This record gives sequence, C-alpha cells and structure tokens, in this order.
Amino acid sequence: MVSNENAIGDNTKSKTKKCQKYVFVAKEQTYVFIDTPGIGDTGGIQQDNENLAHMFETIQELHDITAILLFLNGAQGRHTTNVKSVLTRLEDRLPNNILDNVIVILTNCRSHSVNFEPEKIGLTTKATVFYMQNSAFSSHPKTWADETLEKFYEA
Repeated sequence: MVSNENAIGDNTKSKTKKCQKYVFVAKEQTYVFIDTPGIGDTGGIQQDNENLAHMFETIQELHDITAILLFLNGAQGRHTTNVKSVLTRLEDRLPNNILDNVIVILTNCRSHSVNFEPEKIGLTTKATVFYMQNSAFSSHPKTWADETLEKFYEA
C-alpha cells in the first residue's frame, strides 16, 4: 500500500500530502472519511492554497456530504491569518446545512489548555468543539494505572 504520509518521523513537517478516502460500513450504513492535507501547513500559504484546491476537488467527487470534521492542534498558537483565510474560503464554498454540521476537534489539549479561541480564527460559531488530549494514545491503555484511567475519563 502506498502511504500518503510525508516525513513520518519529523514533527516539524506536515504529514498528509493528498486527499485519501477511507470507507467504513457499519450496520448497513456507509461512512466515507477523507483525510486531507492540513491547513496552516508548514509549507506556507501557497501550500495551503494547493491543499484547499485538492480538498474542494475531492468534496465535489462525493455523492453526498453530511458533516465536516476539522482537526486542529490546540496546543499550538500558530493559527495565523492564512489559517483564517482557508477556513473563511471553506465556509464560503459549503452550503449552510453542511456548515451546521461542522465539528472541530482540538488535539493535544484539554478545554483549559487550548492556546487559541476557535471563533477568533474564523470558525463558525455553530461548530461543535471537542478537546482531545491525544498523548493518551502513546501507550496501550492496559498498561495504565487506575489513576491515569480516571484522569482520561474526566470531562
């Protein structure tokens, strides 16, 4: 299988280089997830523009779209003007019924440790926001102490 990931071992470089569809079927319902190149890419505004063009091309190929999930690193305060520009263009091109189903997942943080406010970078105020401290996935839960498990399930 060909990987769509770049520089796996280098955390300073963006990973996904092109859109990749993943299809899951559960209880006779088909779910299509599209892993897209990032916004706020380490390649700068030109790379963001190319990534956004690829995202729109992929979206147009779909028969139907129900929701958008945006994963942003909540631990980084580098969500700059170019990220706001990309999100604004995304909102301008999508119908309202899709914008009503925007889910933002801020990774590498909890609600009290996020380094920016999503609405300040142009995200719709209708967006549902979740916080995911995904460092929890760096080891297997079976190896966690009871205290760690309790903290993981805290709201």
